[in-house]
Amino acid sequence: MKTIEERREYFQNFQHGDNKSLPSDRNGWYDRKSMVILTVHNEEKFIEKTLESVELAMRNLDWVMVIGNDASTDRTLEIINDFKTK
Repeated sequence: MKTIEERREYFQNFQHGDNKSLPSDRNGWYDRKSMVILTVHNEEKFIEKTLESVELAMRNLDWVMVIGNDASTDRTLEIINDFKTK
């Protein structure tokens, strides 16, 4: 795990035009769990593709997803529950 001073120095270099990408190692900047929050309402047509896209984008990270369903009247909740069991 990097020290606070190492992180601060890296961030300052990055801010001042050091164009190297942020480190992706598990012991660097990305050692925290990421959270994806979705709020949905009647998204039956799009929710499965959205969930698949998020899962693909986050595949190399330690992450959690929180979905707030705003009283959907279509199959949104059913699709979300089916996705959870995959």
